[in-house]
Amino acid sequence: MDTATDTRPPEETAVPGSGVSLAALQDTALRAMGLFILLNTVNPASSGIWGIASLLSGQIPLANPAATLPAACMMAATFVGTVLLGTMGLVFLCRPFLVTRRIWPEDGQATPSALTHADALCLLIGVISLFLLGGALSTLPAALWDVAVLAFFSGKEMRAHSSGGEGLFRSLFVVLVCLVCLAKARPLGAWMARRAGLAD
Repeated sequence: MDTATDTRPPEETAVPGSGVSLAALQDTALRAMGLFILLNTVNPASSGIWGIASLLSGQIPLANPAATLPAACMMAATFVGTVLLGTMGLVFLCRPFLVTRRIWPEDGQATPSALTHADALCLLIGVISLFLLGGALSTLPAALWDVAVLAFFSGKEMRAHSSGGEGLFRSLFVVLVCLVCLAKARPLGAWMARRAGLAD
């Protein structure tokens, strides 16, 4: 590429020797993350099913029998979160372009020489944000049930296991930060490239 006639900002010029498109890197990164998520949700999902079945059948006795149903609901909420995370991983693995084209819609026609330092950092920010977003969303069902226990159950045993809404606040805060990072991934990547001395 002739950088002397390139009118784009320095942080958007191609990295010398980069022969891969940003779109291809995005799809590959999401497929790898999807596979990682799926592998890490198989065991929690199977354990959740066994735990719920054991609790309802009485194989796991509780000191307070009245707490059996709320405890089973808490396990079910955690299981639902695991299923949601696994579904997210499945989408990343099988249909990564559905995600990448929504987050980076301009990259669909990327050429093999289009990769820049800012693009690479933008991709890194996006992948990390999506990973943390999935984790935070998967904890929301359990966090919501935790707040419901605090609001509707008066038993001391049940309230003792409640975090007082801290889990819900933490999950919502992480979701908000991740959404902001995804929305501002491009300017953040360009800023990081300039701060690292990779672009003027």
